[in-house]
Amino acid sequence: MNRKLLALRAKVNKLIDSSEYKSVKLYGISCSRSDLEMVIFFADILLRQGNINGYCIYNNDIKKIFAEAGITIES
Repeated sequence: MNRKLLALRAKVNKLIDSSEYKSVKLYGISCSRSDLEMVIFFADILLRQGNINGYCIYNNDIKKIFAEAGITIES
């Protein structure tokens, strides 16, 4: 899972760098800059803790992004 998380982080960072304030598509899902930053936030938590206990993902698009990347999120 760590390899998938690191690949997702790299992909999101590349999108942020290439399109600073525009909405972009990630795995076919339209994402704002704040959505991309939330993906990085949750990826970092998963890398550190292995789960997101204590955190709630309100945005279903973020859940879909992790699912499309093949990453299981357990809270």
